[in-house]
Amino acid sequence: MSRATQPLTAATIGATRAFYTGLAHGCDSDVEQIEVALAHLAELQLDEQTLDGFQSAQEDAQRAAARCRRLLAVLDARHGQLEEAVNATPDAAKTEFYQTGTSPAGAAVGPTHDAAGGPPAGLGNALDIPDGPDGTRTVASDFVGNQVGAAYAVETDPSYPDDPGVLFTVGSRVEAVMQISPPPGGRVPLDREENLAALAGDEVAALGRRLAAAAKAAQAGLAYGPKTVSGADVGDIEVEAVDGQVRITVLPYGIDEPYDEPFAPQPLTEIDGDDGVRPPTAEELDEYLADERADYDREVAAYDAARYARRHRLTAYLTPAQARQLRGGLIAGVRAAVHA
Repeated sequence: MSRATQPLTAATIGATRAFYTGLAHGCDSDVEQIEVALAHLAELQLDEQTLDGFQSAQEDAQRAAARCRRLLAVLDARHGQLEEAVNATPDAAKTEFYQTGTSPAGAAVGPTHDAAGGPPAGLGNALDIPDGPDGTRTVASDFVGNQVGAAYAVETDPSYPDDPGVLFTVGSRVEAVMQISPPPGGRVPLDREENLAALAGDEVAALGRRLAAAAKAAQAGLAYGPKTVSGADVGDIEVEAVDGQVRITVLPYGIDEPYDEPFAPQPLTEIDGDDGVRPPTAEELDEYLADERADYDREVAAYDAARYARRHRLTAYLTPAQARQLRGGLIAGVRAAVHA
């Protein structure tokens, strides 16, 4: 640990709470220090296997911190009211006197779930993405951001249990759930499924490195990127540090294609005037070409504006802390799927 934590010696709820709070803070400090080291190593272009080893150590620290906080939530949920009652009632009898029911002495009393209502597990399907009708199973999912953010779902296919995939999208929480949920309740039609990228394990690791470097640069107020992570299907993901934030854009294939129609006006060979049909004058030709060019330039400008608006719609801005949270969840989710 990055800082010493006093051993748990006093058998009281207050001492237990203080111990695990300090332990969680120590783990958080370790995560930050490993993050800095990992970003430096990624910039030095170490091989993926070595970087994965460092990422594994960071994930262990993240899981330890999360478990400490989950334990504290369970402690408060199951024993907080009793703590208040005992401290407020010095003449209280033993707790057995106040129990209702006829359960035998020593039987477990209280909930078997955490304060949020779910089982006291580590990673989970935070977005409640259902399993697919084709047998795919959602191992982990989450949404990171504010009104607009990034979301992912880690899935396993029964035909390829050791090769999990990730669906990644940006947008509001509602939009994200619709994008990454399986049909019939989710997944927009294929011709509108532009806000989605599908990643394999190596691509998730590459995205993790991009997010780590971008978060570090944004934290320091530096520029980074844009860097592109190629998706296995549907589209790619672009990451950039700009103005102290981490920009994440889903890039459906063809989004950055320029306007591909050349300027090729129909030739003007005749003018139908009051005196009949005649060849155009040089001045009339110049005026005609100028009008045609203006029309063409408006078409190109409209195309570029639509492309920019589409990019903006497919973009989320995260704080450095949110980018690190997204990276940690993605990598930990894939690891959990592999070892499930």
